[in-house]
Formats: sequence, C-alpha cells, structure tokens
Amino acid sequence: EIPSDFASSRGKLPMPLQGRILTEEPSSQGGLKGITVEGCPGAEVKAVYAGRIDFSGTLKGYGEIIVINHGSRYFTVSAQLAQRKRHEGDMVKAGEVIGFLGKSSSTKDARLYFEIRKAGKSLDPLTWFGSLSKSER
Repeated sequence: EIPSDFASSRGKLPMPLQGRILTEEPSSQGGLKGITVEGCPGAEVKAVYAGRIDFSGTLKGYGEIIVINHGSRYFTVSAQLAQRKRHEGDMVKAGEVIGFLGKSSSTKDARLYFEIRKAGKSLDPLTWFGSLSKSER
C-alpha cells in the first residue's frame, strides 16, 4: 500500500544523504531541476519517505538511478548512485537505505542528484526538507 499523505510532509522531509547541498547552476543537460548533494564516497543514500520503487536501473545522463513512488503522483529521484540496493516493486520506509554514493568521474567528491516530482513536474526540493541549517541552504 503506497502512502498518500506525502504532501503533508512538505518542510519536514529528511535529507536523502548526509552532506552539503551544492548551489544549483542551470543544467547543461537541459533542465534537470533537482539538487546535487555532496557526500563521502560510499555514503548511504536513504528514502526520504515511504513508497514503492518504480524504477531501479541505469539511465543515460543519470547513471544508476532509483525512482520511488510516494503516492498521489509524487515521486523522488535519486541518481548518480554507485550502487543500488533496492529493486523495482520493493516497498521502502523513510530512512531505509536505497543505495550508496560513489566517486563521481569529474571530481574526487561523491555526489547525489535528487529530485522531487509531482505528475511529471519538478518541485524545489529545498522547500521540502525540514532541518536544513543555514549553511546547507
């Protein structure tokens, strides 16, 4: 059973990764609207909310990617993973590990690309996280 109250968690979601949010630049890949979070190589990437894994695989431009369906047409996208830990059809709870960061090819840092979407439109994830300190904003 997929939860349907994702919208009520706006401003309260945990971060998918312990790390620093990098300032977003307009994307060269044509309108990616998520955020990039810098973490340690091998760091755990977690589900920010309960839901069902709708896609777990590799996509051009995104690398290893997991898409979680949170009900009411809300989805979160975690991309640029080094390793996926969950598979399509799996149910996950908030805080459950879905994958791990790797080293990105362009830098020595590990980075996660994260998006929140509703019905195909990208939403600003920064308005959904609860406990961002000023340094992370």
